[in-house]
Amino acid sequence: MRGHSYNPEGCPKCGKVHIPPFQGKHHTEENKKIFGPKISKANTGKKRTEEQKTNYRVAAKKRPKRTKEHGEHISKSLVGKPLEERGHRFDCGCCVCRAKRGETKGANNSFYGKHHLGETISIISDKKTKQLLNGFGKVQGHFFSEKNTKSLHYRSSWELAYMKFLESKEDVISYMYEGLRVEYLDEKGIKRYTVPDFLISYSNGAKVIVEVRPLWRTNDKNTRKKMEVVCNFCRENDKSYVWVFDFCDNKEFKYVRLVK
Repeated sequence: MRGHSYNPEGCPKCGKVHIPPFQGKHHTEENKKIFGPKISKANTGKKRTEEQKTNYRVAAKKRPKRTKEHGEHISKSLVGKPLEERGHRFDCGCCVCRAKRGETKGANNSFYGKHHLGETISIISDKKTKQLLNGFGKVQGHFFSEKNTKSLHYRSSWELAYMKFLESKEDVISYMYEGLRVEYLDEKGIKRYTVPDFLISYSNGAKVIVEVRPLWRTNDKNTRKKMEVVCNFCRENDKSYVWVFDFCDNKEFKYVRLVK
């Protein structure tokens, strides 16, 4: 077969269509464990040439795009599986495995010493707050609200306790959980957003914004900035602002009214 080609349209030397001997076959799991680390070690430190990069880009553009259903199916199939069962090896050089081994910390991180542009920060902040408004994030559980006639998600036991408290209050008509975002500019003049925990509507027409967080969070510089922004927002829009900072049990809690 020396000098011949496996071209599916025919070998330019003899005109015949040669079938690769390994076509349709697969390596055993034992062989993968033996040859995988050797191949990975052989490729360590090698960089792609500009021609290879161009070929990869051209091939990627020609590749059909993955449908949303296909992506969801793959995500569900990988849930709970360890990295070893997802095609990763003990010496895998991908960013996920390198981070897991602690090889991307400090100066080894490719983004070390760099900073996002102000425009990029605004885009990220806008995207994250929209995700919060749509219920995306680390949800601890769901609570069905009879006053809102729908299920609300909560991220802490304090938030769940406060929801139950609001359900028991006769003067509370309805309340929104993370349903409002307030825009502000940070110290560098970059546009950001903050999303308070609750916006409560009372029978007397009052609107109250409530933040359910421990008091030690106020030691954070960014938290104090957000508190100041929400206070100004409440004064301008005729709303009250309450910070719930401690729970004795599911019925009693401590709070401070920042804007009356």
